[in-house]
Amino acid sequence: MHIALYSPELPSSGSANGIVTYTRIMQAALKAAGHRATVFDRFGIEHDDGSIEQLGPDSRIAARIGRLRERIVGRSPVRWPVRFRHIIERIHSRHPIDVIEMEESFGFAGRLGLGIPVVTRLHGPHIFGKDEREPPQIARVSAARMEIERQALVGASGITSPSARLLDDTLGYYGISPTRTAFIQNPMPLSGTPWSVEGARTNNLLFIGRFDLRKGADITLRAFALAAKKVDDLSITMCGPDRGITTDDNENIKCKEWINKNIDKKIAGRIKFLGDIDHNTLNELRKIHKLQLSTSRFETFSYSIAESLAVGMPVVMANTYGLAEVVTDRENGFVAPIGDVNAFADAVVAALSDCERLARIGAAGRGLCARLLSPERIAAQTVDFYRTISG
Repeated sequence: MHIALYSPELPSSGSANGIVTYTRIMQAALKAAGHRATVFDRFGIEHDDGSIEQLGPDSRIAARIGRLRERIVGRSPVRWPVRFRHIIERIHSRHPIDVIEMEESFGFAGRLGLGIPVVTRLHGPHIFGKDEREPPQIARVSAARMEIERQALVGASGITSPSARLLDDTLGYYGISPTRTAFIQNPMPLSGTPWSVEGARTNNLLFIGRFDLRKGADITLRAFALAAKKVDDLSITMCGPDRGITTDDNENIKCKEWINKNIDKKIAGRIKFLGDIDHNTLNELRKIHKLQLSTSRFETFSYSIAESLAVGMPVVMANTYGLAEVVTDRENGFVAPIGDVNAFADAVVAALSDCERLARIGAAGRGLCARLLSPERIAAQTVDFYRTISG
């Protein structure tokens, strides 16, 4: 088969984005299984031999006139034009595409109009991923986005999701019953030397994610502050861009200011904020930290958790969509209710209280990753489903 996968950026960009990570791993797995896999974004193509074509915007007259009109009269904030048909057409002209796989965002998948089967993969439906607090203007845009995403799902040749609960909840929310759907997890290969409790620093937690509400950075720090009262040498390293926490008054507070306002000074000194760092540095940090703390309010499939499972690092995670559906609490990970600061703090204290058990749980998490998230397994499931789509 020839499968074309849309991504916000090409895999070679190294962007810290879950869809970029997914397409990189899937492209390699599909190629290894004997299929052609091409990844494209709005500006170019990455072939499965590693070669890249940068095409830029559509230069045809109709597209140029459309862009000129937008520059003159502007574009409505509730319109999201598809600007990459020319890229798909170029791929298809060289090697006919059997299936296009795209995320649901902005309903692009339902508006290609190229006669090629399109499967919508749920990477983060806006109905669940939008901010909890939205000013009226943003709420209007969100409502339009949710409707156009609904239309894309209705018109899709098939729908897949890395979360069974997310698939059911999305279809239920929109009240639609497509004939072809599949729960197929995201792939994650095992990597590197397995994490060991001996190599980890004493009681040092690791948070990987944006400092914002969606990633639950505020929940992490409040849970850390509670746990730190019971574990004298507890510290935490925060890794990720500082987007700020939006308050009820729509004030955006950055990490340092938020800590000063909400965390006791004695405990605040044990918080280290590194900001956005590269993937290799993250892997090194995993080796020397005892526990990852992930308190997201929403996830479809957390690659930061999957990457920790892949090296056997124990994780305390929120009961969101995705990996929390397959992790068994205190067997191959730790799971706490979304937003429950006390439960997260208790889980951290319990995890650190028994290093031998922690090591067993980390190893069991790696075993879970090997069994369920093997790229070979996921690629085979994907191809089997796509054959039903392409005929």
